[in-house]
Amino acid sequence: ALDWAAVLQLASVVGGAEWVLDMTVQHARHRHQFGQPIGAFQAVAHRCVDMRTDLDACRYLAYRAAWALDQGHDAELEVASAKAYAGDAMRRIFAHAHQVHGALGFSTEHDLHLFTRRAKAFELSCGTTHRHLDRVATAMGLG
Repeated sequence: ALDWAAVLQLASVVGGAEWVLDMTVQHARHRHQFGQPIGAFQAVAHRCVDMRTDLDACRYLAYRAAWALDQGHDAELEVASAKAYAGDAMRRIFAHAHQVHGALGFSTEHDLHLFTRRAKAFELSCGTTHRHLDRVATAMGLG
């Protein structure tokens, strides 16, 4: 039951992170500094790309874990891998989003803080990253 809950929460937070990425890219396109959009600056563009790669990896791991559970396979490796990677990846995704948005992302008038709170709740639910890393090691025959 906890594995199903972890995968469902992961799917939910992946959807939220996709929304945050879209919001961040829009902000980078429309916010101008020094006469050009901030997305034209390499540091901002690289943050958005890092967000995309982490998000795509989380999505793939969520699909793989959901498929393994649905097929009735022993899905310990898939679920634990997804949860362990996504816990850290979501933290990176939302940190990048806050860096691009600046102080605006921390204000209660902006939706970014709501998604950040949901991502933090995901990180703390259904077991810690360290617990899931131990599960991955056990599933690989290392623990």
